[in-house]
Amino acid sequence: MPTFNTAQELLQPGQTGMFVHTDGRHFTYNADGSGSTGFWVINPSRQVDRVVVVLDEFRRGKRIVELFTARHDGVVGPKDGRYTVKLIDVQLAGSTDRTWKEFANAGQNPVRYISKLAHLENALWLNVDKPLKSLILHFRGGCTDEHRKGRGRYKPVGELGRDGGWLPFPDYSAALRYTQHEWRDFPPLRYCSNCSAAVSLSDLGDYTDDEGGRNLVTHHRIERSSKMVAAKRKAVLAVRGALACEVCRFDFLQFYGPVGLDYCEVHHLTPLADLTQKQTTRLEDLAIVCSNCHRMLHRGRPCFTIHELKQQLRESNDAYRMPLEKTDVPLSSQHSA
Repeated sequence: MPTFNTAQELLQPGQTGMFVHTDGRHFTYNADGSGSTGFWVINPSRQVDRVVVVLDEFRRGKRIVELFTARHDGVVGPKDGRYTVKLIDVQLAGSTDRTWKEFANAGQNPVRYISKLAHLENALWLNVDKPLKSLILHFRGGCTDEHRKGRGRYKPVGELGRDGGWLPFPDYSAALRYTQHEWRDFPPLRYCSNCSAAVSLSDLGDYTDDEGGRNLVTHHRIERSSKMVAAKRKAVLAVRGALACEVCRFDFLQFYGPVGLDYCEVHHLTPLADLTQKQTTRLEDLAIVCSNCHRMLHRGRPCFTIHELKQQLRESNDAYRMPLEKTDVPLSSQHSA
């Protein structure tokens, strides 16, 4: 009978398993492969690919831990807030000489959900550091320090401990959704610079699609005044002597040299798309911004104000090391917001 050291060994890539630790009192299996295990405090709607019952009992004074695999066949209950899980295709898979904590990387909870990523070499590890209040993504295998930094009893792998932990995610979007929901008071999520430098685009997969076709599209065009844009640039140059972004202070001329002369983007503080009819625009209704900040302003629903985006940038300033200067002269009406 094979011996297993970790729960991951009983899963195929891409599978999620429900692992339960029991002394056998509420575990049954029959000759036809059916069975059940309970009573567990679980989410009855959670889907899993495999159920693994870790049967931990003493026989003739000796501790024996057997591992049974099965397929999930629904639940019965609740009864007193607990559910019984129905099983099919129950079979003895092997044994382990590890404790429940060592085998499933678990605490006292007898139920553990474990996932095995389909492409571990391309997976991301999120380093949650509670004392430092940081959220850093590492490419698996991309950072030479990944297997040495901060792991241990209080920052375990696969779960959260006292000081944080290392959590696996299949992609950036999944990690971002998690951090925005669970760690709202922390600075924004960012990549480890060492990992980013070590991983090439070819490591992330081969993606292709067809582009370049021609389609005839009819749409309404919102009228914009090029005269107002030119007047705003001229007025700001007269007051400030530069066309620096009112959010991040980026200056195209200073960064790119002559090719950036007199270049900037002009943002309408009240988006034209929100207007139902023509209205008069004043210079203070416009803001000088760089291309990046212009895009970020419009990612808000509704559109971010200059003040709101500057606040977000300040909050992430420590993470991105971006110097922010104070604006001595208000350039638009939203600076006083």
